[in-house]
Amino acid sequence: MSIAEARQLDLAVPLCVALAAASFDTYLVEPDDDEVGALANELVDHAGKYGVESYHGFGLCMQALGRVRRKDTEKGAELLHSGLEKVVCGALWGF
Repeated sequence: MSIAEARQLDLAVPLCVALAAASFDTYLVEPDDDEVGALANELVDHAGKYGVESYHGFGLCMQALGRVRRKDTEKGAELLHSGLEKVVCGALWGF
């Protein structure tokens, strides 16, 4: 599902899924850190707003990858740790 299609549904989780997939695909395929950052930031904001912890964590992990790619490893490590905590807790508690 594309981001545009997910927006039309006006539901929290489908947009989180679309943003997560788009941010990860863009990170792998294109070295455009600005686009990856924008997608990751939107995912963090959207998932945080609706309390979707596992996707909030994934967004933080994507932000971390962007930081590490820009050689900001200290902030990248902090974001990765925070993100993985949320991903694991979200998976354990089902959200």
